[in-house]
Amino acid sequence: MKKKIHRLSNRLSHAKKFNIKLKQKLHSQNVDLENKKFETLNLNRELSVANDQLDIIQAENQNKKVSTKEGFRYSDSMRTCIMDLHGSDISANKISNVINIVSNNLFDSVPSDLPCRSTISNICDEGHVLAKHHVSETLANCQQFDIFSDGTGREGKKIIDLGVHTKSGTLSLGYKSVAREDSDTVAQTIKDSLNEFADLQSISINKLLLQLTAMMSDRSSVMKKTNEIIDEWRKLKLTEDLNENDISKLNFFYCSAHVLLGFHNEITKLLKELAKQNPPIGRDSLPKFSRFKHNSEPSSIRLIRMASEVLGPRGDEKNEKIFCGKSNDKLQSVLADIKCPDVLSHVSAIAIASMILAEPFWNVINSDEHYLDLYKFIIPLRDRLVDWSSNDFNVFDFNYDEIPSLYEQYPHDIIQKVFNKAKIHPKTNDILKIICSSMLTIVKKQLNDHLENGVYGSLPDPDLKSRTSHSKLTNIPAENLFGDLDFYFKRKPNATLRHHSAISMLKRNKTIQWLKTKTENSRKVLLLKARKSAKSLKSKEIAYEKSVMEARKTHLQQIKKKKQQLEQKKKMEINKIEQSVRLMGGIVRSRKDVDLLLQLSKTIRLKKEKLRNQLLYCKHFMNLDVDKKDIMWKNTVNQMKDVLTLTLKIDKQKVLEKGIWVAVSYEDNWYPGEIMDIIDNAYTVKFLKRKSMRGNTFIWPNKDDIDSINEKFIIYSDFEIMPSPGLRHWLIPDMDEIEILHKQFVEKYFENC
Repeated sequence: MKKKIHRLSNRLSHAKKFNIKLKQKLHSQNVDLENKKFETLNLNRELSVANDQLDIIQAENQNKKVSTKEGFRYSDSMRTCIMDLHGSDISANKISNVINIVSNNLFDSVPSDLPCRSTISNICDEGHVLAKHHVSETLANCQQFDIFSDGTGREGKKIIDLGVHTKSGTLSLGYKSVAREDSDTVAQTIKDSLNEFADLQSISINKLLLQLTAMMSDRSSVMKKTNEIIDEWRKLKLTEDLNENDISKLNFFYCSAHVLLGFHNEITKLLKELAKQNPPIGRDSLPKFSRFKHNSEPSSIRLIRMASEVLGPRGDEKNEKIFCGKSNDKLQSVLADIKCPDVLSHVSAIAIASMILAEPFWNVINSDEHYLDLYKFIIPLRDRLVDWSSNDFNVFDFNYDEIPSLYEQYPHDIIQKVFNKAKIHPKTNDILKIICSSMLTIVKKQLNDHLENGVYGSLPDPDLKSRTSHSKLTNIPAENLFGDLDFYFKRKPNATLRHHSAISMLKRNKTIQWLKTKTENSRKVLLLKARKSAKSLKSKEIAYEKSVMEARKTHLQQIKKKKQQLEQKKKMEINKIEQSVRLMGGIVRSRKDVDLLLQLSKTIRLKKEKLRNQLLYCKHFMNLDVDKKDIMWKNTVNQMKDVLTLTLKIDKQKVLEKGIWVAVSYEDNWYPGEIMDIIDNAYTVKFLKRKSMRGNTFIWPNKDDIDSINEKFIIYSDFEIMPSPGLRHWLIPDMDEIEILHKQFVEKYFENC
């Protein structure tokens, strides 16, 4: 019992202690609750005050409009907004609507007094001025820069685009129209642009010329000559302030991407020559496509293009089944080429050259490699092409994964299936050698600067490499600018080039973002300069466009006059040839005539002249195919004689026998007939008659017209005579040639009658 009482007393003691703890905890929580109530009361009071203030603000701004003006002119923020929209290619007549819509939907406010179209155009002109200040400031503050340029023709106009590369990025200088795209005009355009940017910053042009490091362009003769003119002008200007030894060299960099175009053109040319030397292959061997036999496109390139068009037809997808599901000439052409092993040999060789040689080179020129380090890639390319174009090379001696990479850091990616398919065709390796030979020709011609003994063919000077670290490998930025211009022309075909230049500079150079990096005072100063200079810049650009139009008009008149003079000169030469051949007694008709012609000529010069005039007569009057090389003065008499014989086919002895059609010349006209009999060198001929006096068709007369003819009066023989589609009259395909021979015969034998 005592133990039980002791245990209960302990439990009671513990319960009392636990009760005390709970009372203490409850007291603490009651204190916290009172504090929270007080905090809640304070927060509710603050919320009430905030709501009252919000109601007041909302009431005040309920009908408030966004201010767009500062006094009587539009605010700077409105102007920069318009310039930014203009740079995003929003047309001037839509900018106000865009601002209104954005304000209404995002800020629930209505802008007041938005500018009209003409005002917006004026502000856009200010944006053009601002973009020029952006470029001029960048050039003035940079240490080195390159100029890149390119030229093109659009809608009968010659246009040049300009830009600069600096360490901070690439800037567009806009577009300039020129009267003619020659080296002097392009160079003068570059000079004017540099002078303009120097004037905007009030600095000497020599400062910019000293910072000019390189010129980037394509390899056209115009651009090469332009670079030389700029280099001479730069040296002349800088020698006014510096010694010649202190003037850094101006580097001439050329676009590496254009080399791929050179590969294509040279390969196409050699494949054409190969096609001429061999029988037709693929589609060209089918009579159905004979009307395309003079197509200048090689069969392999045609197959690649047309197969791509067939596999991915343009237009509505619903029509794909109609296009590919029905047999048509395009599908039959592709099918004929695909079935031809020779065409597939060409395509396979192109595929291997593309994957192993061209694509690694493309990866190089799209990388961050330095221009002066290109020799590390060009020399291995040249060596590979030399090896692969040699007679003892066979690409199929390797497995597809054993072909060594042209560049280790830019490995090629050859597909096993393509390689194995190419291996099936026996001529693939031979065609690949021809392709490599073509590519080697272009490498030696266009990339000579990066080969041994070239300007950039060895380890570059560290100082030069540092100064040209911003330079690019290609002139693709210039092509991109022309791509933009094509888009602008499509969107706004009637806009001025000044308008397109402003958009290009604002968008490409991100001028408004540059403006926002300035302090408020600097922004105000720049916008003020833009407002003051916009009108004069517009007038200057309009005057320039007018001068270009006048110069182009004068140039076209000169071209027209020169063309007329050349045509007149050519006409006189042709008349002279005609008179000369007439004095010879007409065109020769046999080897006997040729020998007699040469016997009557005492000197070699006179013999050549007569043979040459005979060939020229064949070309201009008889429309026969005579090559320029065949009428060159350096050819021997025998060479010209052989060419004339082949051209007129006078070695072909035409046997006059029964059933042969002949053309007989009379004083009034010539008549076709069929030889019915031959008696003592006299030919009995049954004649057709003309359907009309000067007609080109013939019919059988109601009464047989038969006559005995001397061989001397037969001017043409053994020709085809074809029935008309209606079978009511007859046609002679060789009629034009017979007309010329008849005219000569009449002049020779009947002119004094």
